[in-house]
Amino acid sequence: MRIRRHIYGKYGTIQRNRVGWLLHNVSASIVRRAKEKRFGIVMEGLTRIRRLYRKGNGQGTTYRAKLNSWSFYELQRQVEYKARWDGIPVAYVAARGTSVNCSICGSRTTTYPNERRTLHCPKCGISIDRDVNAARNILAKGGVRLPTARQR
Repeated sequence: MRIRRHIYGKYGTIQRNRVGWLLHNVSASIVRRAKEKRFGIVMEGLTRIRRLYRKGNGQGTTYRAKLNSWSFYELQRQVEYKARWDGIPVAYVAARGTSVNCSICGSRTTTYPNERRTLHCPKCGISIDRDVNAARNILAKGGVRLPTARQR
């Protein structure tokens, strides 16, 4: 039992260090790009993200373990800290409705039965990936404009 605890402790430290290094580099990259483009950063509040990945939600044990080991709040904290250090505004928006409301017209979207990742808007007729749609809605709620072709 002592050996098992020692091995888990050793590899747990290695994993924490790798995740910390990755979080630092990803957050620095996000802030660097925002600074280069002169944009603010808008993120959704992840207060209840752990509820999505608990027993009984249809995910396997390994899948839940991988997602619950990730430090969602730590990435947001590092991005906010580094952005405020560089004078970049950071805004948080509520995640409610961002992936089901159409980012073009605002109406409620539907999904095709065999395509869970694609949303279809019956009002304006657009078909869009649900993550892209959610990102556009978060951007609109945060009051930040997308760059035009000339600004890129």
